[in-house]
Amino acid sequence: MSTVNYTEIIFKIKEEYIKHTRVNEDGSVHFTLEIPVAEQVRPHCGARTRKSKGKRPEDVKFGATQHHTVTATYLQRRYKCQECNHTFIEKNPFVCRYLRLSKTNMEYLFRQLGEKVSFTEMAKLSNVSVSTVIRYCSKLAIPKPN
Repeated sequence: MSTVNYTEIIFKIKEEYIKHTRVNEDGSVHFTLEIPVAEQVRPHCGARTRKSKGKRPEDVKFGATQHHTVTATYLQRRYKCQECNHTFIEKNPFVCRYLRLSKTNMEYLFRQLGEKVSFTEMAKLSNVSVSTVIRYCSKLAIPKPN
């Protein structure tokens, strides 16, 4: 099975987003990700633009698979609105705004809540710190049963 099929199935990263793949000596995998230029809608004013202002690298943790960490450098594109001259970042399918933890890693973290494991064990399995696990778990709102 190729690496591309593996990443599309497990981490939900499309083949065209992967620019470079590197496997380190310790077995960890590192990707370089970039989304092609596309028309974007500014969240505040609703204007559409394709004018790219630049890119900035952002490190993202995708978790661990078979005891090897998977990380990526996401070249996040910034766009400039033609109407109000404000800049904004592009929407992407694998990391939430202002976070450095992928959506698939957060899903894995929340699936572990159904098992009887400690915060420390959850942090080791997800390749994040214990304080990050506690912070995400405290954000969950569980309603009282009727």
